[in-house]
Amino acid sequence: MPAKDTIAVGHNTRAAARIATTWGTAVNVDVAEHANEMTWEGLRFSSESITISAPVLENPSITATASVAGMQRIGSGVEKRGEGSITFAGPYYQGMERLFAIFMGEHEGATDGTSGNPTQADSATNAYYGFYRLRNDMEGIFGTMAIHKDINVGSQTDSTDATMWEMETFKVDTFTLNWAGGNSPVTFEFGIICSDINVAAEPTINLNDSTDPLAPGYESDLILIRPNEFKLFLNTQGTTIDVDTDAALEVLSFSLTMSRGYDRNISSGNQHLIDEPMPSAFTTVTGNFSMNKYNTATAGTVFPEFDQFFDSGGTVVNKTHKVLAGVFESKSVIEAGYPYVFGFLLPSVMFESMDANVAGPGRIAFNVGFRGFELSQDATTQKVDNVGGTGSAIVANSGTGVASRQPILFYQSKNTKDPLIVAGSASRATGV
Repeated sequence: MPAKDTIAVGHNTRAAARIATTWGTAVNVDVAEHANEMTWEGLRFSSESITISAPVLENPSITATASVAGMQRIGSGVEKRGEGSITFAGPYYQGMERLFAIFMGEHEGATDGTSGNPTQADSATNAYYGFYRLRNDMEGIFGTMAIHKDINVGSQTDSTDATMWEMETFKVDTFTLNWAGGNSPVTFEFGIICSDINVAAEPTINLNDSTDPLAPGYESDLILIRPNEFKLFLNTQGTTIDVDTDAALEVLSFSLTMSRGYDRNISSGNQHLIDEPMPSAFTTVTGNFSMNKYNTATAGTVFPEFDQFFDSGGTVVNKTHKVLAGVFESKSVIEAGYPYVFGFLLPSVMFESMDANVAGPGRIAFNVGFRGFELSQDATTQKVDNVGGTGSAIVANSGTGVASRQPILFYQSKNTKDPLIVAGSASRATGV
């Protein structure tokens, strides 16, 4: 019989990530950095497309020596880059905490701008909630990722395993949440930029699955994000969105993309590797959604000023800012009255495009494109209330709702430990 376990296949792949401390220096993804940080880092991902590139510096010199093929002489390598994306399709949002935090910039236990642990929900024993706020200061916020591309190829104790890829340190440059409609899965895609990628015998920290088991945790209490549990709310800026009583938009599809616009500079002091990426542009938030019904109620109630959105008159532009919130609220509960929740709040959006094209004899869909913004510090803080239900909502124990002037992600789950940072450590320099 031919030898077994010599061809790598995707279903045998394991991946893991953890907060790192020094750009260009990998950390062991299987060791908790803090006392009450989760000790397993496995990612339940669906695909990845991380690529190593090393462009060749051409040799333009002309010599008197004849060239048989009419080709240039050999050049040299000038740089090494590693970037791509990792995608979660039909995901459990648990397990992606570090990626969310590395992209957004901070995990908070309350919407007060202070990093901290998840907060125990009011009157609940096992329900905890937390927030990821889109922050400005992103220096020193990155992680290490290891992907073992087939745990069965070769020996698990073989440190030269050719299927082990170690992203020494990485930053998350983009994040996309997408649902294409119907029974298609909700996908989360994180675009990453790496300082360096070590393959096979090159990794110095994450060598193999014998010493670094990357198997995902969360073996119980996993809650799948289902499209039919998604609710999208739109309202006038300055008006609190009430998830419990407000009417949700009937959407066919939805997409949200956030981009940090990181640079990819290589300085002489860092040899052929890129420096820690920093923003080279404003952070952008864009998206679109499609509605199932285009009728007088839709056009007249949800978007009463849509035909004026492209008017350059200042008095009209000042009226067109909206607040947008999306919530996945699971029918499964942590305990009675406390559902699993994942959602977002965009405190300021403006619409960029609209169409209601007649594609044929069937239903006419109403498609909207939007762009998100940060509110000024003197503007009224936007709020979405009763997330999770009246009386058992997120931050119901403080009565503040989910409030923010910046785009913010929020969740409620059964996790009782902070996956990111110890409360009271006070130092974001160690990660997030």
